[in-house]
Amino acid sequence: MLTKRTMTLSTLRGRGYINGMDFDVRPYTIMSKVGTYEVWEIINDGGMDHPFHQHVNAAQVLSVQGGDAAYASLYTSIPAMKDTVIVPGWGKVTLLVPIKDYTGMTMFHCHIVEHEDIGMMGMWHIMPNDMPMPM
Repeated sequence: MLTKRTMTLSTLRGRGYINGMDFDVRPYTIMSKVGTYEVWEIINDGGMDHPFHQHVNAAQVLSVQGGDAAYASLYTSIPAMKDTVIVPGWGKVTLLVPIKDYTGMTMFHCHIVEHEDIGMMGMWHIMPNDMPMPM
């Protein structure tokens, strides 16, 4: 079974959010299992581009909506694994994320340092495949 996730990047009143959650207050947290694949849809809820970066497992860009068409074709015309992809303002990116061999806690975030610092960052717990998912 393929897990599908949606993450919305936004800013409001000087704070950064993923799915409405500020890392400094209550971080958005996901759990994955080694040996699986996930489809992540990253939505940009504002006009400024956000370079989205996930640690440990690079992903294949399946589609880019919004922004310049030539930019989108750079990501999708030749399949390649990326650990950072620009999510265009008011656009979205769909990623195929293979969960390879790392287990433990890692992160995903906007790769603009100021946006990380204001909370646009999430926690990613990667568990062994034989471990039950917590409820």
